[in-house]
Amino acid sequence: MFADLAGFTRLTRTLDAEEVHRLLNLFFEVSDAAVRRHGGHIDKHIGDNVMALFGAPVAHTDDPARAVRTALEIHEAVTGVATGTGESLAAHIGIATGEVVASTTGSAAHQE
Repeated sequence: MFADLAGFTRLTRTLDAEEVHRLLNLFFEVSDAAVRRHGGHIDKHIGDNVMALFGAPVAHTDDPARAVRTALEIHEAVTGVATGTGESLAAHIGIATGEVVASTTGSAAHQE
């Protein structure tokens, strides 16, 4: 599952750094808690994106449903939060399902 803040780049141009930092941390707190609550694993944060895995390292028969419940929870928690510009936050969330090979990759100096 990938989730990010809609219009985040634009917000970085219109808000001061402290407000951007506050909103980003709020998004990560909400997202990370929802992922953990539904049995997922935070793989990484990339900019304003959260990449979460369901089914790795531990698989469940209902991992796709867990990802959907997580996405709905993030969407509900983020939608409507005031940004300081009179706008409200929104999240873009995508889910892909199917079999994957989960492993570390990279060089000897940097593994992911």
